[in-house]
Amino acid sequence: MLYWAEGTFLGNTVDFANSNPEMVKIFLRFLREICGVKEIRLRIYLYAYEYQDINALKNYWSRITNVPLKQFTKPFIRSHNANISKRKLQYGLVHVRYNDKKLLCSLKNWLDDFVIWAGT
Repeated sequence: MLYWAEGTFLGNTVDFANSNPEMVKIFLRFLREICGVKEIRLRIYLYAYEYQDINALKNYWSRITNVPLKQFTKPFIRSHNANISKRKLQYGLVHVRYNDKKLLCSLKNWLDDFVIWAGT
């Protein structure tokens, strides 16, 4: 259900985005324990504001995710403009990415099955 709410089905990559460390941990546990993903193929993409300490954020998310810094991709750094958003992302936002079309299709099928089961 987390992926249904916070993921995308575009392309060939499982891509889950969130700023809540507990949700990120739960999704990664699902990937690791249920889906059996290969750790080396996990990628973390950080979205942050220019006034934030990017290295500190990367270290924070590396501890949260247990994904080494070498598996972090180049972060997106947004210029700060107070008029654009009043919501502050204290630790930025991360995308947990795993490039696997077969896994992405499985997620889609599981969600389709759930919708049928729920009768919606």
